[in-house]
Amino acid sequence: MTRDKSQELHKKVLFSLFILCVCRLGSHIPIPGIDGIALQEFTSKHQGGILGMLDILSGGSLSRMSIFALAIIPYITASIITQILSFAYPSIKELQKEGERGRKKLGQITIAITTLIATGQAYAIATGLGHLGDIVVIQNSTIFISSTIITLLTGTMSLIWLADQVGKYGLGNGSSLIIFTGIVTSIPEGTIRAFELCRTGAVDITALLFLIMAVSIVLSLIIFVEQSYRKIPIYYPKRQMGNKLYGGEKTYLPMKINAAGVIPPIFAGTILLSPVSVLNFTQPSTKFAQWLLVNLGHGKPLFTLLYMALIICMSFIYTSVSINLEDTSENLRKHGAYVPGRRPGSNTTEFFLDVSHKLTFIGATYLCIICILPETITGKIAPSLYFSGTSVLIVVNVVLDTMTQIQTFMFNKKYESVVKKMRIK
Repeated sequence: MTRDKSQELHKKVLFSLFILCVCRLGSHIPIPGIDGIALQEFTSKHQGGILGMLDILSGGSLSRMSIFALAIIPYITASIITQILSFAYPSIKELQKEGERGRKKLGQITIAITTLIATGQAYAIATGLGHLGDIVVIQNSTIFISSTIITLLTGTMSLIWLADQVGKYGLGNGSSLIIFTGIVTSIPEGTIRAFELCRTGAVDITALLFLIMAVSIVLSLIIFVEQSYRKIPIYYPKRQMGNKLYGGEKTYLPMKINAAGVIPPIFAGTILLSPVSVLNFTQPSTKFAQWLLVNLGHGKPLFTLLYMALIICMSFIYTSVSINLEDTSENLRKHGAYVPGRRPGSNTTEFFLDVSHKLTFIGATYLCIICILPETITGKIAPSLYFSGTSVLIVVNVVLDTMTQIQTFMFNKKYESVVKKMRIK
């Protein structure tokens, strides 16, 4: 049985790796009608800020303008919007309770929203490239814009399908693993570039050492916070059944500090992407547009304030949508469990909400520090380098989540083995 478990795990891992290799292959296939060399020269001048962060999340597909340039971000954004809609509209929320049929309908709603978002972003990129004229586009025309929109939309839908295959037959969360792979594969290139800049004197050795130290500190902080939670004691009263006493157990309800995970910075980045990407590609002549382009850049005050505000708002919204504390409180009441010093029911719910709000505020502050401070400091000390705390956050979360899934898989298989032995006896 142990050997069977190991073989099945190996098959799942190999299948996931195969899908991720396909994704990496697609990220190097350019969309038709683009001068790759000219595009590379253009994008190298506009690194950093939200556009630079999203290029990292896409594994470089955005700067290469490949068929996967939009990455899987539109789908993640659509999933968040669907969850928010389920919180606002009871009819959508009811679909979550309808089993497989409800999940299919929610999936269709998510795909429809994804199509709208991806089409809008693809149109913005296509028209933006068209504004660059002969610099990047070989022949600008309506056909180029239409083919670019179709290509980018098809690329995003292909990534969604590939991510779904990982969920069905592989190991880990497909969407997260695709983003994770894009980030990890950019590390060697970024490391080589950093040392090359140091060798040529473009970056001071002190700045490089500071960057290495900053990465180590941020990595340690993320691992510590992502595995931290508050234990809320839960008591189950004793019950007599026949001549025996049952219950009387003490357990705890773990509440994570950062329950929202990586969703707030990704969603915040997506919202800021639209105007920034259009402005970067079109290079507008109006004073207001140029002011926005400058102030939404890497480490600028407006960029920092907007990004922080969106991260904090999204942390509270997503936590309240994804964690139903009223249901938790009701389930405890039905089982006779209680929190010491709190009456079962509404009083317990209010206590949970109070704790959740405090933890969410701490988590949102932590996300702002991780996502903004390293980028801002690096921009001041070594402008030629780009260090994204968001990328480190995603990598750590995906690794921890995948490790948990492996442990759960092994435990479930062990449990199935024990049940089979009991049936045989």
